[in-house]
Amino acid sequence: MNYWKNEYFIARKNIPELKQQIKGVIVGFNVNLDKIINVNPDLLGQILNQFESIDQIISEPSPSMINNIDELICSLVNAIRHGKADESQILSKEVGEWIERNFNIRDVQIGGQAGIMSNLLRRMNIEQVLLSLPSFNLELIDLLDSSIFTVIGKNEKIRIGSITDITTENEYISHYIFEFKEGDYSIGEETITCTRSNRFIASLDFVNPSIKINENFRRYSTENINNFSSAIISGFHLINPKITQKSHLELLKRVKSLLNGWKKINSDLTLHLEMAAIKDVQLSKLIIEKIFPIIDRLGLNEQELLAILETISPTMREKIRAEMNITNLFDGLSELFKSFPKLSIFLHCLGYYLVISPPLDKKYITKRKESVLLSSLFAAVKAKEGEIKTKDDIIHIPVVLNSIQLKQIKLLENHLNQKYCNGKIFADKGIFNHSSFTLIYIPTIVIKNPKNLVGLGDTISLIASIFESNY
Repeated sequence: MNYWKNEYFIARKNIPELKQQIKGVIVGFNVNLDKIINVNPDLLGQILNQFESIDQIISEPSPSMINNIDELICSLVNAIRHGKADESQILSKEVGEWIERNFNIRDVQIGGQAGIMSNLLRRMNIEQVLLSLPSFNLELIDLLDSSIFTVIGKNEKIRIGSITDITTENEYISHYIFEFKEGDYSIGEETITCTRSNRFIASLDFVNPSIKINENFRRYSTENINNFSSAIISGFHLINPKITQKSHLELLKRVKSLLNGWKKINSDLTLHLEMAAIKDVQLSKLIIEKIFPIIDRLGLNEQELLAILETISPTMREKIRAEMNITNLFDGLSELFKSFPKLSIFLHCLGYYLVISPPLDKKYITKRKESVLLSSLFAAVKAKEGEIKTKDDIIHIPVVLNSIQLKQIKLLENHLNQKYCNGKIFADKGIFNHSSFTLIYIPTIVIKNPKNLVGLGDTISLIASIFESNY
């Protein structure tokens, strides 16, 4: 315990200034409105009292997409039952209208990984943040940092705060974030125990599923790609032919062409893909096939890892589903890495982070570990305070760890020694260096009563990536 607290202290003390090393960051492609809804046992009970056949509704498995109110309730209850992060798309505007009438929206904030990460980059003092903006919706513009750049005309880069041609018409671009707490919930004749606070996202979004890339943005970003050191992309999980009338492949080919164009001109550009929950197996396969070979870094959580393993290693996926622990998750991560051995993969879980990559030298290993520790500090600030205002916010966040986390880390060390070293001790202090890979693993700060659960994974991957790039 004292060792890890001291490691956090050193990381916090050595937080670097982000200046000349990072030329600029491109971010795309999903930006939306996040509407936050608090769910507790009393509120859910009041909502469910409206339904006569609630036991029948919740007896069904969660649908891949939400067409009606019954399917919304089924998906929400299943997320609470398993205490898991989940996400589904709403295909009916009437469901969104019902949510607005029946739930109290606590807060409206910028959403979508691209939107969240763009705002955070500016708060980290990154000057050149170029965002592919899917809509000039007034609510979106107001919630984005006004100093973020986007492209509106031919070769015309403009700060978002200077945009005057703003759309005020009602666009369906809302993601309803149902944040639920651990505890006992009465569901019809059944009482279920939620063992982990988490969130369920129901997205009524007819804009982002098209992965809109303005042609002027495509041209400007490609012609000026040497001015950027990193590109962070996301939003592919929203692709939906029922909304766009275009196939998965058609939309992904356009993105692949853009990314290849960037890389052809600037081979040093670091491409990071931040995953989200994908329930469409065909879409998942195409993302793995078309996008994974181009990217350098991948950020995901345990549920997103399972979705990928459904394609790459179904047997491993079932092993993890049967028992989701740190050693099985490492084995699943290892299977993914074997398929894409040039990737650095950031897995963020409650209680610990794992990062696997091609072998690193000793100096780089130390810096990566420090970057991951910093990402845990920033994620803790976001969970505790609801947002990160500046990098100085991490100075006062308490480092709270527990014995369960440390036992998990010890289990992983034993597993690594048995699997790779025949009993020889190479795993120590969160670093395992093998001839074919390097693994960084740390226990993370867990906030007991988090204010905000949305965007924590994005924060983790982004902060780790940005600080590492600075080195």
